[in-house]
Amino acid sequence: MTTQAARIISLPNKNIPATETVQTESIAHSNICSSTSNDDFLSQLADDTFLQEEILQRQKSCLAEISLLREQNRWEEIIELFHPLEEKEPEIIHFAFDLAIRREIAFALSHLKRFDEAIKEFECCLKYDPDNFHYHSGLGFVLYNSLYAAKNKEIILPSSEKKERIKKAHQHLRRAQEIRPDRVTAYYRQAMLYKHIQNKPDKALPIFETAVQNWEKYTQEQKKNRHQEYKNYIKSLYNLATCQAEKKQYKQALKSIQKCIQEDNHKDYIHCKHKYFALGKIQFQMGKFQQAREALEFAASFSSPEDGDYILELLARTLFRQGEKQKALETISRIPRKKRRHFVIWTLADILVSLGQKEQARKHLIDSSQRDRRSRHRALIRLCKIAFQEKDYEKSLQWAQKADKFHLDVYNTHDPDGLFWAAANYIKLNQKDKARAMLDELSAFRPDYPLLPRLKQAV
Repeated sequence: MTTQAARIISLPNKNIPATETVQTESIAHSNICSSTSNDDFLSQLADDTFLQEEILQRQKSCLAEISLLREQNRWEEIIELFHPLEEKEPEIIHFAFDLAIRREIAFALSHLKRFDEAIKEFECCLKYDPDNFHYHSGLGFVLYNSLYAAKNKEIILPSSEKKERIKKAHQHLRRAQEIRPDRVTAYYRQAMLYKHIQNKPDKALPIFETAVQNWEKYTQEQKKNRHQEYKNYIKSLYNLATCQAEKKQYKQALKSIQKCIQEDNHKDYIHCKHKYFALGKIQFQMGKFQQAREALEFAASFSSPEDGDYILELLARTLFRQGEKQKALETISRIPRKKRRHFVIWTLADILVSLGQKEQARKHLIDSSQRDRRSRHRALIRLCKIAFQEKDYEKSLQWAQKADKFHLDVYNTHDPDGLFWAAANYIKLNQKDKARAMLDELSAFRPDYPLLPRLKQAV
């Protein structure tokens, strides 16, 4: 180190060998804060008028350098230059100017998926500043990122560790909310924890609402001063819309996504393909097919067929609902064969059947059912319906039974469609006792099944 501060500062005990410096720095904060070391610390400050200024300037210089690197996503360089801080900047630690730098190091470590180290850095910060909003919010964020990485199989976390990290993330994010209840970010992050990690959109929805409401309550001056939270306001609007749609609150969802698009018009914090896909999906669910078509076509323009397969699939379904079957087939056929996921094949098969190409549809569905380990029943039910249309009720029954068995084996519950179509085939085969048994099973398992009353009349 070549700065003046590095040259003039020495630890209170000047007889400590250089090799032991790093070990002593880990307790620097407690030394400074204890009554036994204050005299040494204060004496150093008194001996040199410019000592504190020099150290503070060094801290500012480090933060400025980190800020520049962060803007360019140069996370490795941040770590190379400043981590571990006990080795790279011991003097800053000694005079307790390290916490802000540790926070930046923690975020850099998180970006590099070195989550355990990042967590330790934030825990160190909280040890000496336990009521700091940024440290609680930041630690909650890192814990969330580690859980998200585990979900995507980027890292491995034991089940017990996942549960503990979920618990800790909630604790720190709630504490951040208690410290600053009018902010956006801590609410957004906790809602994302519920939505994406715990798969609890019901719990996420009201928290996203709070994040949105908090921003919208700000004065123009507050919005200016807290502009860094605007991004998470936009993301909260987007995720609120998707949660509302999942709850079938379509009118509210439409308002939320429209506001998101309007507010994000110049920033694109949410990519256009995601915003307009969400808009199109909500409009499709509301039966506004022409509007959905326009939104989905716009969304598709921002994506390749490979990356936007889900957009093209829903666009094809929309065209199908508008009666443009051939156009629907052309649209879904844009997705390369090797990139067609199972939900794409289901829709493709539906379109082919409507065009009278049942044999081709059957081939696609059989292939899908053989490869699909999670949702095979969806293809099997479609095969069941094709056979039913062809009046091959024995074959149709077999497909329905296979769908139900698969669902029982994988999910430990009946497939309601499997029970329904088994009953329908038993009726056609004039085996009404067996049909009634299937309907009784369906009534007990899914009493709200929409077609149940009509089928009961047929028995």
